[in-house]
Amino acid sequence: MRRIGWIGRPVLLLLAMVLFPGNLEASPELPVVGKLVSLQGQVNIRRSAAAQWEAARVGQPLLAGEAVHTGPASRAAILCNDESQIKLNENTILVLKSVTPSPRINPEQVKPAAAAEPAPSIYQILQGEIWLRNKNEKFRFELETPAVTANIRGTEFNVQVKPDGSTHVTLLDGNLCLINPQGEVCLRPGEEGYVIPGQAPSKRLLVQPEDAVQWVLYYPGIISYRDLPMAALPGEGRIPPGSPAPASLIQQGESAYNQGRLDEAKQAAADVLKQDPGNGRALTLLGWVSLQRQAPQEAQGYFQKVRHPDDRAIIGLALASYRLGNVIDAYNLMKAGEQKVGPTPLMRTMTGYFALMVGRVEEAKEDLEAAIRLQPQAAVLARSLLAQIYLVQNRKETAGREATQALAESPDSPLALFSMGLVQMAHFELPGAIQYLEKSLAADPFFVIAYVYLAKIWLGSEYLGRAQKTIDQALHLAPGDAQVLSLAGFIRLAYRDYSRAFELWNRAVKDDPRFGEPHLGLAIYYFRYREFPRGLEEMLTATLLDPRVAPYQTELGKALYQVRAFDRSLEVYDYAKTLDPKDPSPYFYKGIALTDLNRPGEAVQEINRSIELNDNVAMFRSRSLLDQDLAVRNYSLAKSYQQLGLNEWAYSKAVTAVNYHPCESSAHLFLRDVIAGARVGSEMPFLTSGLLFSTASMEAALYRVLSRANQATFSNVPLVGTEALGFTTQYTPMFEMPYGRAVVSGGIGAQEGRHSLQDQQGLIYGGAPGLAGGGFIEYQDNRGTNFPSAVAVPPATTLDSFGGTQSFLDVEGLAKWEPTVHGTLSGFVEYAAQKTTAEGTYRQAPQYPYSTINNTFVESVNARQQLYELAYYHRFNPQAAFLAYYCREEYPYHIVRTSTGSSTMDTTAFGLGPLPIPSVPISAQASSAQTFDRASNNFRPSSTFSYPSWDNTA
Repeated sequence: MRRIGWIGRPVLLLLAMVLFPGNLEASPELPVVGKLVSLQGQVNIRRSAAAQWEAARVGQPLLAGEAVHTGPASRAAILCNDESQIKLNENTILVLKSVTPSPRINPEQVKPAAAAEPAPSIYQILQGEIWLRNKNEKFRFELETPAVTANIRGTEFNVQVKPDGSTHVTLLDGNLCLINPQGEVCLRPGEEGYVIPGQAPSKRLLVQPEDAVQWVLYYPGIISYRDLPMAALPGEGRIPPGSPAPASLIQQGESAYNQGRLDEAKQAAADVLKQDPGNGRALTLLGWVSLQRQAPQEAQGYFQKVRHPDDRAIIGLALASYRLGNVIDAYNLMKAGEQKVGPTPLMRTMTGYFALMVGRVEEAKEDLEAAIRLQPQAAVLARSLLAQIYLVQNRKETAGREATQALAESPDSPLALFSMGLVQMAHFELPGAIQYLEKSLAADPFFVIAYVYLAKIWLGSEYLGRAQKTIDQALHLAPGDAQVLSLAGFIRLAYRDYSRAFELWNRAVKDDPRFGEPHLGLAIYYFRYREFPRGLEEMLTATLLDPRVAPYQTELGKALYQVRAFDRSLEVYDYAKTLDPKDPSPYFYKGIALTDLNRPGEAVQEINRSIELNDNVAMFRSRSLLDQDLAVRNYSLAKSYQQLGLNEWAYSKAVTAVNYHPCESSAHLFLRDVIAGARVGSEMPFLTSGLLFSTASMEAALYRVLSRANQATFSNVPLVGTEALGFTTQYTPMFEMPYGRAVVSGGIGAQEGRHSLQDQQGLIYGGAPGLAGGGFIEYQDNRGTNFPSAVAVPPATTLDSFGGTQSFLDVEGLAKWEPTVHGTLSGFVEYAAQKTTAEGTYRQAPQYPYSTINNTFVESVNARQQLYELAYYHRFNPQAAFLAYYCREEYPYHIVRTSTGSSTMDTTAFGLGPLPIPSVPISAQASSAQTFDRASNNFRPSSTFSYPSWDNTA
């Protein structure tokens, strides 16, 4: 473990840089060590050799030695080149002294080094608070503060450096040791280390260590304007308007606003202003109408004209500033307004709301709880916001209690209905969530975010038409809102409209750089085009901006698995489980990964757990992910069970999946592979050879027809002889992308000295999103065939000798194309030919007990199969589909058999003595041609025979 001898040295070095900048000129070759991915408020950067701070900008590259400073109520998020994800709280100074790049996101910066282990990255905190997570398995990190140095390896922690230099470190995961000249202490997850300058480090166990990092989470802060009525709530007093006006007219306008008749409200306010241009209530009313119509600039102008603002004018001005991106100004407006108007329930609630928006979570909770105490009977807004906070913090039960109480107090509140919908979504109760969201929209048709969440459910449920229609309504109301743009991008992704999705996600990032979801979409886009470093960088950015969301972590696990960081991927899946233990997704993906890594026992445990969490039905895509998972849905769940020989168990789960998901291609693939790997009469005694063959063929056809077209569609075709082994030719792809692969296997040998045999197989498959193709060829040749049990010889026959040859050729071709995202055109062609020759002799007793017939036979069999399949499958929605299917099969079958023989009779048994009677030669020939008839499901023979001729010369 590397130590830094004198802890005060980094501080003095930085001081020297400030006092004597002329002695430290910037090197033009300083490496880029990270990027500023988001900021809020006042964020500045100081170059390594500069004395002055400069204003930072989103996306700005950071160089080695640079310092980042956040002001009051300000935040920043940094993604470093060693995969470190860092968030800075307010009033923080962080110095990026050196960073060792990771080859996964910076392949061009990583050079081969002689040292076995790379140098550690070094970060320095002079004051403030940061959260850092880095689980890169190959790099080490050191963190320096005025009181202590922390040696780190793959961890997540929170560090707070107070003005006196004392340091508090809360470890959430990984390994971390605190070192200074006075001593050393190592922390375990859930422990807090604290150090006072000049004293040895010490530690204590925390009951809830997650509380230390609640400030790093992304709180959307969703409200409905209809929950902020223009009429005063009970117990509230409104400041009289500055000028007299027709009271009845302004009251009519406010009443119309409260009922959603915005045009009527706007007209009433305009009429009042004609009579009294400075009327405060009319200007306030116009401001709120503009807010509802997503025109914050216009709203701000109205509110600023109010000479004597009341609570509604102050709140409206703060909301307009927030919508224009000035969240700190909004917070300061509310704090000043509360001092002026007084701590009314509404003002206290909205002060808490803006405290939440600037990241002061504890302050926000205190304000919201104080508002509830002031007015318990009208605290719908405060309770709904508390429910959102608890949902983000993954405290679902507490969130449910707050949402239930809010709804009980105001059953018609759009926000209370919406909050209950969020609670239902968090528990995967999607039908209930849909009902609450639709009621919320009925109560407030301008509730933009309610449209977004309803569209999320339709998207996750694969009702793409409904999802597009719903998000179009949100786009009409708020064409520049980041959450609207982000989800619209995911819906276009589901339609495979990549260019449009890319555009929408970039617009969302520009509108709100702190929002992680569009970065998730950009990561999927880059993986689609095989730009893996950029894809992983965007995925890390998404999980940096919203670090404790289980679906985001699951997607990060998929990304790491795709770049072959297997151990890291498994760790991330386990972390996602801790964030949401009821989400089946991380179990499902970890099961896939463990199967590919040949760890079937663990894989079966993970897959079974995912099935339990999904109502005991095999899951083929997550209900919570925004990605449609089309590549993973071509994965066969049978593999892990087959690797352990658990066919009967797998058969039960596969049949359940088919019954529950009859139109899901993966369910039929599951059943096909289970049956293809089964052994007749073993685990499943009822499976006869005919049933095995026919059922497997039918399930294979259903998979070919129902599956989606991409590079993984035909990757699950096993080579002959490996069906029961769960054989796979590649690691499971986690994202749709162009890909192709060819696999060849073969063998050649000899038996009985000179008789040669060979078995050759070839497989090629691949595709791109919306297109898939594959081919399979098998050739077998056996010059020393030994299968006498298959020869048709008469009863009571002894086979004396047997020999022959056999050859077999099977060629298959498959193709799929999706002209639209709803429809799939599939084609399948197979040609199989078998040729067998057999020679042998046998002895057969005829109907007379004292005679024997000796026969020699030669038999040739020629069989061919030609299969042509064409299908079009159209998915209207998960409950309705159309299938057109055409199949033609030809099965000509030709047998020629020639037999010659002689007969002998022993007469001693008749009392005639040893009467020598020569054998009577018999010659017989028979030939038969047979064709398979699909109508009768049987062979239709056409045979000719030549009867035996007897030679009685003896």
